[in-house]
Amino acid sequence: SLIYEYLEKKGCKIPVNDVWIAACCMADGGTLLTRDKHFNHIEQIEKIVLV
Repeated sequence: SLIYEYLEKKGCKIPVNDVWIAACCMADGGTLLTRDKHFNHIEQIEKIVLV
């Protein structure tokens, strides 16, 4: 819920399923490999965005 609130305050909402994915990455300390550019709004996770 912290991620969702953070994004809501920034005016950047993403799908709830993606919030769960980001939360799992944060909890695990893993790197997210994705094609979804909206994950760029979440600075708290390490990510690799494929183009």
